[in-house]
Amino acid sequence: MKKVWLPGSQIPGEPDLCKLLGSADCVRQALRELELDGLIIRRKGKGTLFAEPKSVKPGAKINRIYQDMIERGIQPITRFFASRLSLPTRG
Repeated sequence: MKKVWLPGSQIPGEPDLCKLLGSADCVRQALRELELDGLIIRRKGKGTLFAEPKSVKPGAKINRIYQDMIERGIQPITRFFASRLSLPTRG
């Protein structure tokens, strides 16, 4: 049976997730990534909730990777090579 969590539903706390999934470091990193992606909302003392779905802006994930590299002391370089718009063909 599959469990469905709706926006606003509370997810299990970190200790419960660690028991279920193992490594506390991995659980914390996964929760951080989900929060950065806007998929969960973490509220100190209130728990973690699933966020309302949002439209994803093009390049949002790239911006997050770029920011993560800067935080780690790595200077990322961006190079733009080409852009092309293609329409799907009927098959």
